[in-house]
Amino acid sequence: MPSSQLAISPSTNSELSDVLRDLHSSLEQAAANAINQETDGQQWTALEKRAMVKVRVLQLLNGFDLATILERGQTLHEIDQEGLVGVFPGNYHSLEEIAADVGISTAELSDTRALCDIIFPWLEANSGKPVAEWWDQVGKSKFREMVPVLRALITGAATTDRASVAEAVRNILDNVQATASAAGQDQLSQDELRYQGILNVLEAGHLPVLEMRRVIHPNHTPDIAGVRFTRDGVNYIVLKTSPDQEVMFARLMGTHTNIVTVPAGDHERLVGQIETLRL
Repeated sequence: MPSSQLAISPSTNSELSDVLRDLHSSLEQAAANAINQETDGQQWTALEKRAMVKVRVLQLLNGFDLATILERGQTLHEIDQEGLVGVFPGNYHSLEEIAADVGISTAELSDTRALCDIIFPWLEANSGKPVAEWWDQVGKSKFREMVPVLRALITGAATTDRASVAEAVRNILDNVQATASAAGQDQLSQDELRYQGILNVLEAGHLPVLEMRRVIHPNHTPDIAGVRFTRDGVNYIVLKTSPDQEVMFARLMGTHTNIVTVPAGDHERLVGQIETLRL
């Protein structure tokens, strides 16, 4: 990319933009220090070392993704715990509405809260490696795919409203026990099964994406059934989704949809939303 791209302001807040711009030189320096230490006494050309530094910068940038999630999770937690939704000057009724207004999808909100409130604290306390190390090895997209299974394993939830997650957890725990039995071990306790199951899921994060999915989600979520009809030249689509299919739909469509949830029994609001679609 042309160097002039560096002139692009990373934030609409000028103070934050200045801080973020300074991070570029800090990243370069940190990457250069690491490469110099690792290659001390080795013979590399200046151009080869520059290439290694640039690649290391890309690796260090993974930490920015983690820092963003941690900061977002902390802020969401504070808004929730301090009851700030109710006192915000405006028409917000839930944390989900605030998240949507600042560009955070429902799926991303759920994943962020699960990562920061459940998964990351467990990893830091029990896995033997810091979260940052796991993050470098697994990556953001794979971590998000692991969230439902890891959350169920860590919390020890016996049931879940997502059938595929419940089945994935059962398969993971069965495989842990089968491996232990093959090695001559007795029946493991539930805590032991869950602990090893969590580590197995995390280790699957080292695999290519398709292989990881086969390990964590052995059964494919069924396709979503729907009906399409046309009125006055306008297409309408009605979908029927299970909890698993709704999550799949949210991940596939992301921010390309604007679907309003109407509480059960609120017929007046339902009629109003349908009328809005007809405009």
